[in-house]
Amino acid sequence: MAAHSKCNNSKRDFLAAQEHRERWQEQNLVINNQYITKELSDYFNCDAEKSRSVSDWAYQVAQANSAKLWVGINSFEFAESAIY
Repeated sequence: MAAHSKCNNSKRDFLAAQEHRERWQEQNLVINNQYITKELSDYFNCDAEKSRSVSDWAYQVAQANSAKLWVGINSFEFAESAIY
């Protein structure tokens, strides 16, 4: 998930917290799906269902391993406390 540089540096390689994931899904897979597909399909495979499936898999792995999820700068929650 993209973020501005200060947050991106704080997030590093952690998955985003559920609240960020839900916002990403709404903005990119629902509201802007057609626009994103139109603009990026020449460069990327744009498939909302595959993106959602990969996201589901990553968060299930995080939950199984009680991984930390990035909430904000220096703020994390454990995946086991989130609902997927």
